[in-house]
Amino acid sequence: MNLVDLLNDSKQFNETQNIICQYILNHSEDVVKMSARALAKETYTNASTIIRFVQKIGYENYNDFKIHLVHDLKEYQAADIKITEKEKSISIVDKISELEKMSLKKQKINYHYNK
Repeated sequence: MNLVDLLNDSKQFNETQNIICQYILNHSEDVVKMSARALAKETYTNASTIIRFVQKIGYENYNDFKIHLVHDLKEYQAADIKITEKEKSISIVDKISELEKMSLKKQKINYHYNK
């Protein structure tokens, strides 16, 4: 399960953790630039709550969490590539090429993680 899917699974979190999840999902591009303290301020919690939260979901520290968040956001962007019925063939080829690049990058990342 990737990080975005994990954050969407609210059954495993308490009320405060769900607030943190929703903030991260709604402001993910901002969160990757924030410190734990800044995220805590935005979610009306404290930095230690944020640290405990990222550890609960399996990350060693907040920076590790942010690295995985950036990676998973890029994967979700790939899902946004759509081919329409009236699209020109050169555009379709460009989109397929972009999907192939993303797939190769993902395979390379998985290879390094599993090594």
